[in-house]
Amino acid sequence: MRLTLTKKEIEDLAYILYEVESHKEYGERAVELVKRLSYEEEKYLNSITTKKRAATKAANKAKNSRSRRLIKKAIDSLNANNKNITLYSIAKAANISYNTAKRHYEYICELSKPILNV
Repeated sequence: MRLTLTKKEIEDLAYILYEVESHKEYGERAVELVKRLSYEEEKYLNSITTKKRAATKAANKAKNSRSRRLIKKAIDSLNANNKNITLYSIAKAANISYNTAKRHYEYICELSKPILNV
């Protein structure tokens, strides 16, 4: 199981575990969990390298370009077939999710100013 926590959530958990530490029954386990949280946080922070950030940025840019290319083709196809242009129809024609189409709403408006039916 993977659990993603914010820095604040990690700090809150560590605080709670430190509070529990004083109870005999859970003390050793609490110390163990705080150490584990600290280790996982450090491991995560060390994994964020400049190279990894650049790779993520490049992948996102490629995905964005692909989505825009598919959206443009879908709009052209819908126009050619005199179909109603909506976010849903664009998403379906481009074979992308509705949320992806929604994320590119401004771009869609640029391409189909007078004909977009939302």
